[in-house]
Amino acid sequence: MKSFITLTKEECGIYYKHIYDNANAKWNAGNLLAEKNDYASAINSKIISIEELIKTLIILADSKGFNFTKVKGIERFFKNHQIRHFLAFIIFGVSVFSDDLLIFLRWFNIYLRKNPIRFTLFLDKNMIEENEVRSIKISPELKEKAKKYIVKKFDLIAQEFEWFSKMDILSQDSLYTDFSGSIKSPLTISKSEYLEVNFRLEKVKKIADYIIKAYEEEHESEELKKVSQEIKTKVYYKDMEKSLTQLKGNRNVFDLTKEYFNIDVPNDFFN
Repeated sequence: MKSFITLTKEECGIYYKHIYDNANAKWNAGNLLAEKNDYASAINSKIISIEELIKTLIILADSKGFNFTKVKGIERFFKNHQIRHFLAFIIFGVSVFSDDLLIFLRWFNIYLRKNPIRFTLFLDKNMIEENEVRSIKISPELKEKAKKYIVKKFDLIAQEFEWFSKMDILSQDSLYTDFSGSIKSPLTISKSEYLEVNFRLEKVKKIADYIIKAYEEEHESEELKKVSQEIKTKVYYKDMEKSLTQLKGNRNVFDLTKEYFNIDVPNDFFN
């Protein structure tokens, strides 16, 4: 019987569109449900949408010459929600830096590029001159700012790591009632809780949509073939296989990552 992991390259090029269409339909449904104040159903619909977007990326990539679906153990990716949530977290991490890059480029264009005098002052302040030759060395002041920025961003990413690790619980809470000391009902999920979820998932969707559109417009160029070949030669597929093998049974990909990188997230983050 055919499944995602047995699709040919040509079939991947056909069927990824069905997954992408479903991802967009679920996202749009989430928007409509939120307008009707059904915030629990809206959250669940948007989580499903993001999972479908992640699946789209994998199948679309294989239609362009990659071989992700042929990696041993990849069936866990299609069965395990948390693996898709982990990939959503990685994409969100990209957005943390890409958003700031866009802000910097806008600032550079408006504040510096359109005013050469300001640009000269910026260089004078942040570059170092040695023996009357301007060096590309960054000033200590700018280095300190960069260090603080990186530390701040990685603190943020560590917190978001914990948030995305709870997405499966969030999905369940948006569907079913439960009792833990007191009644928990999806009907009590507020607009502010929905907006918090939507803020994060919207960033993931934005980056994923951008990647999908870029791949759709890319016809097996030499550059794409080089990237595909590089992944093969640098044994990335083997690394993926090892990671997926470690997720046998009920192993949690977030817990596994914590162990590997020794990530310390505050216990009271959600309190």
